[in-house]
Amino acid sequence: MADQQQIIDELIDYIDKAVLKHSVSNRHVAEVLSWLNEELKKINTEALKKMFLSKNQRDEAKETITFLKGLLVSDNLASINEQGDAEVQNIIAHIKAKATTLEVTGSANVGTLHSEGNISTGADIWVKGDTHTLNLLVQALAKTYDLNVEHVATLFQTIVKDYISSERFIPGLMGEGMKLYKAINGDWNLEIDNAVVRKAMTIFELIISKVRAVNGGLVISSANGRVKSVSETSGDPVYYVLGIEGDMMFVADDLVRCQVYTSGHVKYYWVPVASVNDDSILILKSVFPNGTVPAVGDDLVQMGNLTNPNRQGILYLTASEDGKPRISVLDGVNSTSLAGKSKVILGCLDGMTDTDFPADLQPSGYGLYAMNCFLKGIFILRNGKSIEQEFSNIATELSAIPGKIELSVTTELNKRVIGGANLCLKSGVCITGVENHLRINMSKYWRDLRGKKVTLSFDYEYSNLVLGRNSRIGLEEGVLKDGTSNYYYIGAWKYFDSTSLKAGTGRFVHTITVPNDIVNAQNIGIGFYIQVGDGTTMKICNPQIEIGDTATEWKPAPEDGIIESKEYTNSQISVVEGKITSTVEKINTVAGRVTGLASRVEQTEKSITSVVGRVDVLDKTAVRVATKVIDLVGWDNNKFYPLVINIGQNHKRKIEIDRPLDGALGKPSYSTHDGGFSMNLTFEMSGSGWGSSVKTTNIFDYYKAWTSTGAKIVVDLGQITESSQCVMGIRGGSKYYVCLHDEGNADNIHYYQTDYTAPYGQKFPVRTDGTEPVRTYGYYTEIKQTQESIALTANKVDDQGRRLSAAELTLSSDHAKLSVVEQTANSANSLAGTANNKAEAADGRVTATQNGLVETGINITSRKIILKADNLLFQNNTGQQTAAINANGKLSANVIEAAEVVAQAFSAQRITTGNLTVTDGAKIGAWNISGGSLVSASNSQAKILLNMSGNKFLRINEEGDSPTTSRTALMSIRNDNYSGLSIESYGSSGFALRCLANAGTANSIESYGSHIFAQRGGEKWNAPGMLCIGYVYQAGTVTNEWGNGCTLTSAQKIATGKYRIYHSLKHLQYAVLVQGLGGYGWVFGQVETQNNSYFEVLMLDANNGPRDCPFRVFVVGRNVW
Repeated sequence: MADQQQIIDELIDYIDKAVLKHSVSNRHVAEVLSWLNEELKKINTEALKKMFLSKNQRDEAKETITFLKGLLVSDNLASINEQGDAEVQNIIAHIKAKATTLEVTGSANVGTLHSEGNISTGADIWVKGDTHTLNLLVQALAKTYDLNVEHVATLFQTIVKDYISSERFIPGLMGEGMKLYKAINGDWNLEIDNAVVRKAMTIFELIISKVRAVNGGLVISSANGRVKSVSETSGDPVYYVLGIEGDMMFVADDLVRCQVYTSGHVKYYWVPVASVNDDSILILKSVFPNGTVPAVGDDLVQMGNLTNPNRQGILYLTASEDGKPRISVLDGVNSTSLAGKSKVILGCLDGMTDTDFPADLQPSGYGLYAMNCFLKGIFILRNGKSIEQEFSNIATELSAIPGKIELSVTTELNKRVIGGANLCLKSGVCITGVENHLRINMSKYWRDLRGKKVTLSFDYEYSNLVLGRNSRIGLEEGVLKDGTSNYYYIGAWKYFDSTSLKAGTGRFVHTITVPNDIVNAQNIGIGFYIQVGDGTTMKICNPQIEIGDTATEWKPAPEDGIIESKEYTNSQISVVEGKITSTVEKINTVAGRVTGLASRVEQTEKSITSVVGRVDVLDKTAVRVATKVIDLVGWDNNKFYPLVINIGQNHKRKIEIDRPLDGALGKPSYSTHDGGFSMNLTFEMSGSGWGSSVKTTNIFDYYKAWTSTGAKIVVDLGQITESSQCVMGIRGGSKYYVCLHDEGNADNIHYYQTDYTAPYGQKFPVRTDGTEPVRTYGYYTEIKQTQESIALTANKVDDQGRRLSAAELTLSSDHAKLSVVEQTANSANSLAGTANNKAEAADGRVTATQNGLVETGINITSRKIILKADNLLFQNNTGQQTAAINANGKLSANVIEAAEVVAQAFSAQRITTGNLTVTDGAKIGAWNISGGSLVSASNSQAKILLNMSGNKFLRINEEGDSPTTSRTALMSIRNDNYSGLSIESYGSSGFALRCLANAGTANSIESYGSHIFAQRGGEKWNAPGMLCIGYVYQAGTVTNEWGNGCTLTSAQKIATGKYRIYHSLKHLQYAVLVQGLGGYGWVFGQVETQNNSYFEVLMLDANNGPRDCPFRVFVVGRNVW
């Protein structure tokens, strides 16, 4: 028999093991106590060796003494009745007292007390020896672990207080975690996912909520439906085939959930759809919980999708689930777990637990619980201040030094990235394979994390799961236990077993407590591992370790890049000897990237210079919020594959595609360096939201180096506006870093080796060529005033400050000049501009004579106006062009009025005269006058063009000898809303319109649009297609009912139900449709034989075989004329 000390030692050993696993919790304490209770039951008490029985003196009884009517002591001070119940005033046991149930109304004084059941006492129990109760064990625990408790009740009061909760708890159907808590009315409530009762369960009141998509709790998702039929497939594996009422809204990989209370129990299943066929869905039978079978009438609600992010969102509304109305928004539901999927909860927040918030400030009352919150308007804090008052720092400064007076007013707002810092350095990486690992460095030593809770997380994506020796993925580091040679294995593993899905994607999250007794060593990293079976396709990415017990979206470590941003406005007046400068700026700085607006006016005794412009300094070290490495190594080097990024439509998203010169990222055929090549594309884009927002794209930079001549890397940058997805083609053969700013979810970045189809059907195919991005532009304006002149300039520059075009106005006392300078076509790639794009660099601006720019303008000086332009156009106030002069001096005008016109050639749109007589031999354009007629022979320029308007014209020989396509017409007519051409003919012969194309593949008629082909009574219809309709009588004769494309000449019945019908086609390019007629049962016909003079039809009764009956035939094909 184990002694007391052995039990205590085993208890301590059990707790030590639990500590080693980093998983000590309320649940584990309960397990320890349960284990101890079982151990106590195993203890065999010593048989009582001696029993003393006495009236006046001690006596010894060697055999059993039976008291049939009970036992009385003294004057009924103590008794044992015939049922065995004992009642005493005090119990004094010097050796041991043992009872199944012990009730003490006074006090009990024992040596050893062993109770397997309940101990009820109104006073004290004094134990002089061993006490085999949970209280004693608790006291031993308290002594061992320095706990201030002596009894089980005190221990649980210390642990539980008002509730027991998992580290993260959200109540309701869409919630997560568990909680045992005491309600305001004193009731104790338990909310968990599953309950297993091995024996009896007593329920005084059972309230069951049925969740549907239409009433009760309301689930709004991508699909729902009711089961109308259930069947099973044959073979292995076995699938349930569930017929769905109404329209089919489910798709493959949808997670469908059923939860209903019927026949005294709750039916529940949440399973993935394997495939969809017409009005049914297929689900693996093996994924259903044991004993659960789908049935007709089951209501199914789509709640997530294994692979499609666009079907992983859920909106859940409830007002009756627990009496606390709320709206829950969940996203990223790609498995049958809702942990970490709640993004927004609006309504009653009572009962929620989130350790991100202090214990005394847990979510409660009515409010908003969300991952992010974007609010407009006034935001008042609890201290009564607005957010602007709390965070703004306004400073006014006046300084005076010899020769200088400076006054400035500065408003500054510092902002920092919200969320726990990632301790993993350079963690935007992925590893693949079945047995692989990567060492990840950290910014802190493990010794610095002793006793702290840390949360580990990483992304995973796998398919074709095969179980192996370990079947797990995760993070782990071995750290020595202080004073021993044993290791703590600190980390987090996701395990796979026979119940795991064959494919999946998601982010694994696990919280641990770092042991206090690890050695003071130099451990400063962790291993990133894949350990699965051969044949599995596995990828894990973006490891993150955060201090605390709540995971946030992946982000790089602060040490990987500055994450502080600053926004300020500055107004300044500077007065120094001989110069006054006033400046107004609004500047944003984020990790070295400076953006903003600035205006500056500088005044000296000789000049005033004013500059207004945009400040843009792009730094390649900008913060990367969501990063994914896309691996196109091994893909076709000559193809561009779809890269798709979900950008949303609320604001512009900055996106960066980066490929440094690093051979580890691949050495494709188009690279020219041992390190491959380098490229960077940086741009911002806002989503259209199917046209609800303005789509904008600003390309900050696109460069590439160490590539073969003409090689393209990114092509056809654009947007699928219906789904607000940025798309582009990116070239195979390399790895690329894709960074999405202002968005922490790398799952919004996707790439495909095949053509991409968007959620609403739009396609972006794999391509072999395309158009590369082109940088967009910036602008600035400048006014410079001197004693002699004023110059105004408006400039358009590229992202390097090089001027692309400018408009200039210069005024002086005797001179005025207005000009526009711009690039010529051959100078676009060799700009000579050196203008600085910073607003304060007002001096040194380029002039209109800058190399690479050509000038257009007006120069007025000394009774002379010089116009410099390649084309000079004159317009009236309505915008209509009235005259033009080209670079060669050609004048074109609507009207010329002059006493004399001298020109080498004269061309006019209109000549106004009272009388114009033209005789034979005269020439009008390309037309000759001959015999009073307009004649043109072999002259392609002879045309008639009647252009009444853009939608009303008659044009003959418009394109002359230069037709552009085979559709070019000798005559074109347009007359909107009226007839373009009307042809009529009367009589018994001839044709109103006759078209003939005899040149092989030439077409006679090409027609588009609506058509009306009318056939009046008695008129013929002879055209390919439906040639004729005939009625065949039961006896075997035929009548032609309609159509002149062929004639059914005769018919005969050649066997029961079999008819031969003769025709006039004399070819085989036709088909026959047969229509059974009513009154002869369920009959149908089939064509048995078909040749160039007849066809045979067999009429069949569905129940009796061949049958004589009338029917119709429809002949379709090439006509005979």
